[in-house]
Amino acid sequence: MFEKYIPACLLMILAFSCSYGDQGQKFAPVKNFDLGQKPVGPGGSIQNAGRPSSWIKKALANKNDSFTPLLQKYVKADGGVRYREWSSETADRESLRSYVASLSEPAPTGNGESEAASVRLTRMINLYNSATLLLIIDRYVDTLGGENSPLPQMRSIRNIDSLDFAIWNQPIVLFEGKNVSLNDLESADSENISGERKSIRSFLDARIHFAVNCASKGCPKLLNQAFDNDFLNEQLDYVTYGYVNSGQQTQFLRASGAEPTVKHSEILNWYWADFELSGYKSVREFFSKWLDPMTGVDPAELEILQPGTKEFQWTLEAIEYDWTLNEAL
Repeated sequence: MFEKYIPACLLMILAFSCSYGDQGQKFAPVKNFDLGQKPVGPGGSIQNAGRPSSWIKKALANKNDSFTPLLQKYVKADGGVRYREWSSETADRESLRSYVASLSEPAPTGNGESEAASVRLTRMINLYNSATLLLIIDRYVDTLGGENSPLPQMRSIRNIDSLDFAIWNQPIVLFEGKNVSLNDLESADSENISGERKSIRSFLDARIHFAVNCASKGCPKLLNQAFDNDFLNEQLDYVTYGYVNSGQQTQFLRASGAEPTVKHSEILNWYWADFELSGYKSVREFFSKWLDPMTGVDPAELEILQPGTKEFQWTLEAIEYDWTLNEAL
């Protein structure tokens, strides 16, 4: 997934501490940001993106979805996954395996028409996330034995294979008659999947980077429900809003006498071309669009400003990517 970006990005990785006590004001995340709850706020398009009440009950009631009940059972609101418990429940582990297999081919339309683009994107996102979970859970079972914790190689998805990032290039799932890798599913230039929309990134929607999950703490949190074609646009808005406003992946800091700083994931650097194709002219513009004023930051402050128009200009700083397994503690 990320290996071809790593050498260049190593040069720009910045030291990052989880403690902000010495750095001045840390703006609070929007309160009550969890599925099924409304964040406080005055309303408006960005605030509504964080309010799942318009679609959450309908999505959770989808009787044809076997993935959501598993996610609700084993994925916490903060995105942490209970891999140990899931791996120990044979029925749930096999239910996940069956779900992954069910996504290998498009569902029959009944009228002979090809799969709609949004349906295909939904299927590919769910396949990527479920196949990644199954990959970890199966390896977790292999490492348990009689020990209390998994072996060291399970501390990160990168360490499953001795070649580090090679795990993303291993064919692990059947998709439309071919054994494909996670990179095949996501990559913009996949050669193993045919068709105009042959990968997740080929849909040219930057929000997908907050929907797919690489089983790592540095990744935007795993949504604890399946993506649903009927609500896909709302769900993609929701996970993007969460990335900016939940306080987990993005931090807004203002220290006395210093320039305000936005600390953000390296995903924005690695995949910036996708954001440009989605219409964003700069990282600042992206944050300005999605920031909820209830964080205490004025979105207008993040826009590209002419020198001298503001006392402070927000600076951007990439957070070193954390490849630690996103395991619930």
